[in-house]
Amino acid sequence: LIENEIIVCTICRHDLPLTNFKSYTNNKVTQTFYGRIALEKGFSLLFFRKKSSTQKLIHDLKYKGNQEIGELFGNWLGEILEENKEFNSVDFIIPVPLHPKKKRERGY
Repeated sequence: LIENEIIVCTICRHDLPLTNFKSYTNNKVTQTFYGRIALEKGFSLLFFRKKSSTQKLIHDLKYKGNQEIGELFGNWLGEILEENKEFNSVDFIIPVPLHPKKKRERGY
């Protein structure tokens, strides 16, 4: 990493597979959960691909306790949602639920 880069270098960050969803009511997330839960809007920051830098970052967050990655993704997601008028009236965002056993293992 060079000066002013945090967690992920600039080149790597630009190579991450952003979803770039144009709609928050009809996209791969809402289609995946359709009929399973009541969902008004859905969003994902990145597409997950096995053996990719996305997988490495998520695994470092989940299994190695690198919470700085979660902060990076959270801030990045917040910036994207803040720019979108569809989310101006949203009171809160609910993450995908985590199994209690995993929560105990990870501590968050």
